[in-house]
Amino acid sequence: MDGGRGKYRADWNTTASGQPAGSLSRIEIRLADAPDGPACNHGVSLGSGCVGYFDVGLFKRHHRVPLPDGVRPVALGRTLPIKFHIAQGALTPPDEGATQLAGDPGTSAADAVPNLDFQFSPDDYSPDPDLGGLTVSFDTLFLVFKLDTTVGQANDLLAQIGAHIIGGRTGKAGDLSGILYIRVSTTTAAEM
Repeated sequence: MDGGRGKYRADWNTTASGQPAGSLSRIEIRLADAPDGPACNHGVSLGSGCVGYFDVGLFKRHHRVPLPDGVRPVALGRTLPIKFHIAQGALTPPDEGATQLAGDPGTSAADAVPNLDFQFSPDDYSPDPDLGGLTVSFDTLFLVFKLDTTVGQANDLLAQIGAHIIGGRTGKAGDLSGILYIRVSTTTAAEM
């Protein structure tokens, strides 16, 4: 690290890697607590421990081989300097939001739903094999409360499923239901 400014450098010795000429490798920049095995096969995601990555193709000097688009050619025997910057706060997960609606437990949940913009994250979606590969969320959903739902009843439900409020549109007691966007700690659509 360079003076605490978020600049990093690592050197990759291609000979020490043991990879033969013609092989393709993915260089991953990972969190220290990333699980064993590839972390970046599904893109950059703090959840998987992947901060960034790039692909390289090794070749013998003066014997370049065709490589797929996006793969950087690197001569076997070379030490590849890998420099990257991680901005302050980039590795801090976003605020997961409140876990309860504010207000008197006996009042209307519709009035208590906050007006919060829902921030779409592609990390919350994946293909569902049971739905023919249709991409669906595995941890994000929205709730529309019945008009007579109270704050207390809504909070009981939110606590029971361990939900975090990540968006919403305020309703009007007795007239218009509020819409609450929530995130739960499930990892598959079937589990949700």
